[in-house]
Amino acid sequence: MTGKKNISATKLGTKDNPRPFLNILSKYKMKKGGTYTGWQCRSCELVVGIDLAAPASIRIPNERLVKFTCPHCNTENVRVWGEQSQLVY
Repeated sequence: MTGKKNISATKLGTKDNPRPFLNILSKYKMKKGGTYTGWQCRSCELVVGIDLAAPASIRIPNERLVKFTCPHCNTENVRVWGEQSQLVY
């Protein structure tokens, strides 16, 4: 892979079926009281919002594992794509 590494990106897929990166919203783009689609970080329990407008979020199977780094505490999380929900930041 070439280019800069985006530390707020989520890598989807497996070794046999790589997927493009999916953008995680930075903590600076989320506003207190706003509702975001995503997951709750298992370490800091803050909302990790995803950018659903990104091309990678189209047609992702619900059972696919998603690996991402929390923008708040930089802890790595692994979740199932279909377990995302609407969360208040």
